[in-house]
Amino acid sequence: MADLIVPPALRPGDAIAIVPTARSTNADELRDGIALAESWGLRVKLGHGIGRKHFQQSGTPSQRAADLRAAFDDPEVKAIWCARGGYGTVHLLKHLD
Repeated sequence: MADLIVPPALRPGDAIAIVPTARSTNADELRDGIALAESWGLRVKLGHGIGRKHFQQSGTPSQRAADLRAAFDDPEVKAIWCARGGYGTVHLLKHLD
């Protein structure tokens, strides 16, 4: 059995990314979650898909995967919150390393 990898706890000043991996959403719908993260002293970075709409999704699968990859690759980002999950998220797997 592989060892469990436990990331370090978030600290005030750390950045989190909020990325919509499925259904579209906008910054106004995320207002309460953003306020909560900021009340904990976290810096919030919104993914490029926030506000974007492709049918019901926040972009094509490759656009959403690129947004998620950008959050993974950002050295400032210590955690990723999925703004909206659901069925559309599964379609990202084939686009990720």
